[in-house]
Amino acid sequence: MATEYPQSEFYGIDAACIFPNCIKPPNTTFQQHDLLDKDGFPYPDEYFDYIHMRLVYNCFSTVDLKFVLAEINRVLKPGGYVEIRDIDPTIKHPGPITEKTFSDFAVRMAQLNAVDVTWTPHICDILASQGELTDIYHQKVSVGFGIEGPIAVSIENSICDAIKSYKKFFMEAYDLASDECDERIDEIIQESKSYRSFFNYYMGWGRKPLVVMETLVGPDATDITMMDGSASVTPFSSASMTSLALAASIPECLPTLPETEANDILIENAYDIVHLTHGFTE
Repeated sequence: MATEYPQSEFYGIDAACIFPNCIKPPNTTFQQHDLLDKDGFPYPDEYFDYIHMRLVYNCFSTVDLKFVLAEINRVLKPGGYVEIRDIDPTIKHPGPITEKTFSDFAVRMAQLNAVDVTWTPHICDILASQGELTDIYHQKVSVGFGIEGPIAVSIENSICDAIKSYKKFFMEAYDLASDECDERIDEIIQESKSYRSFFNYYMGWGRKPLVVMETLVGPDATDITMMDGSASVTPFSSASMTSLALAASIPECLPTLPETEANDILIENAYDIVHLTHGFTE
């Protein structure tokens, strides 16, 4: 994107120093920084027009996520956009071994790593309630096993690598020796291929209002979740996702996203899935 839009400035931030060294356009800046630093993001208020965050589903507790979203809102300009892309780590249509392993995955992640991995299906709700955004859209795509084509094979290989990268967690969570864990992971992968198991990948994006409601009506304004259906709030459009409670009461919604060919979606998200694996490996 930096090459395609040379007049824009791009900033990358990550807790790990995994930034490119060889290919780096002059309009890019990378910075190593912990998003949970008590002093917040290293940027001034209302600094960015667009903020993109992805593949952090296993990085934050519920409290941490609220902090990060508040900081995103702080550094985003009025009228700017936020996009979040992330995977739901609960495998769908699992076989018996996989289901046994993943049935309490979220609980064990919370116990061992103090993180919440259940929030990704609710990206739109979170963007509205915690991110204080409007004009929210979403898209969901399933990625997994048993789909033909070079892009699908690449995604499948990346998912296999991602599952393997959980070895240390599985050993601790299920009290497995190293060789036992390797065997369990191989069983999960082979079983998932047979059952055509898959993961759901969620994308949600929205806009920061140009004017904060409190500025117009004062600090005693009714909370948005308490407003009736006549409130001028635009819900995200969805026919496939259980929704923001507000959406059900609004008579008019934004137009739904245009239909996208399955192969186009796979191509668009293959890059994200590959990065998912790299993140696990790091």
